[in-house]
Amino acid sequence: HKVFNELGNKAVYLQMGTRGENLLHPEFFEFIRFIKSKNEMSYICLNTNGYIIDDHMMLMLVESGIDQVVFSLQTLNPQLYEKITGSLHHQKIIDRIIKFKKEIGRQGSKMFLSVQFLAFPENLPYQQEFVDFWQAHNIDIQIQRLHSWGDKFYIDDSSPDEERYPCPYLWLYPTVTHTGKLTTCFADFFD
Repeated sequence: HKVFNELGNKAVYLQMGTRGENLLHPEFFEFIRFIKSKNEMSYICLNTNGYIIDDHMMLMLVESGIDQVVFSLQTLNPQLYEKITGSLHHQKIIDRIIKFKKEIGRQGSKMFLSVQFLAFPENLPYQQEFVDFWQAHNIDIQIQRLHSWGDKFYIDDSSPDEERYPCPYLWLYPTVTHTGKLTTCFADFFD
C-alpha cells in the first residue's frame, strides 16, 4: 500500500504475476480496487495460467478495472502443454480463453486479452499453428523467448545476426509477485 499512497496519480504499468498465480491470493480483487482508487492512470496487466478462472471469476476480472490479461498457454500441443505445466487441462484452458474474449465483448469492456507462446526448440514447430489459431479468434499473441533469468540458467540463444540489448523492464515495469512483494524485475524470485 505504501508505494501507491506515495506514487500519486502518475501513469505506471504494473505487472501482476510472476512465478505464482496471483488469483489465488484471497485479497487479489481488493488489491486491484486499492491500486485503481489510488492511481486511476495505472495500467494493470495480469498474467495467469487461467486454471482457476470459472464463470464467476471471469465476470469479476472483466469488471475489475484490470487493463490486460495474458494467458500463459505456451502451446497448442496438448502433450507439450502437459510436459511444460504438468496439467491435463489444455483444452479446458483454451475454451476459457475463447469464452473470456466473448465476455469482454459482451460487456463492452476495453480490457486487452493476450495469449503467450513459449518459443523454445521443441515448441517452435507449433508456433505458426498457435498464431493462426488465436488470430482467427481475434486474440493478441505474445511470443516469449527463453531467457537466462539473470544468468541463473544457461541458454544458448546466441545468434551472430542479432544484437543484444540490456533489459528495459528494470526501469519501466514494476512487478507485484503472487505474495504481494513489489520487485523491479519479474525474474526476482530467487530471494
